[in-house]
Amino acid sequence: PGPAGTVVTTFATRGRAQLVGEPSGPPIEETVASVMPYAHRSLAGWRAVHSVWTVFARLAEPVLAATAQRIVASAKGPREKARALYRFVVEQIDDEGALADDPGLVLARRRGSRAVLFLALSEAAGLPAELWMARPRTRGEGPPAPSAAEQLSYPLVHLDLPDGALTIDLGSRHAPFGHLAPEVRGVVAMVVPDPARQAAVGATEFVIVHRGAF
Repeated sequence: PGPAGTVVTTFATRGRAQLVGEPSGPPIEETVASVMPYAHRSLAGWRAVHSVWTVFARLAEPVLAATAQRIVASAKGPREKARALYRFVVEQIDDEGALADDPGLVLARRRGSRAVLFLALSEAAGLPAELWMARPRTRGEGPPAPSAAEQLSYPLVHLDLPDGALTIDLGSRHAPFGHLAPEVRGVVAMVVPDPARQAAVGATEFVIVHRGAF
């Protein structure tokens, strides 16, 4: 008998075959590290992949255009338009998903990549924008090696406004407009250009992230 009148039964079986799981393989880190040198990975290739992923953010979808114009209707000047778009995105959108998200779906579902939606709304509002993929300080300093291109993982949106450049971090719902997370201040970021003008980007492949609103 067990506690409170319960009955505890113990089974002891010997000499009977059992099904067991197969031995596990080596850790994924050991396997991936061994094949990376033969995968011909490059930072340019990583950059091109992100450029293709964000192609939908460059399309002038009617719903996105109408939403952008409604959000910035009372804003005076490009910076105030950017501020209004920022507040809408961080307050209305749950940040999840991938950069390949369709911004129209992100808007409809109210969840997905904030960076992709902000990029699309900025373009629709007449604010030319660039996606920057920063390497957080926690992942290292300077440009990563080609085999570690995935360390360029922190999305930022850069606006070149008439009254000064502005880099937008959409990772926090409660951060003020223009705030950058400490781990991406002063770090290296990869510029992801508009596919239509990728060939003209030239030497601006990497930039240093600076605080732009304060």
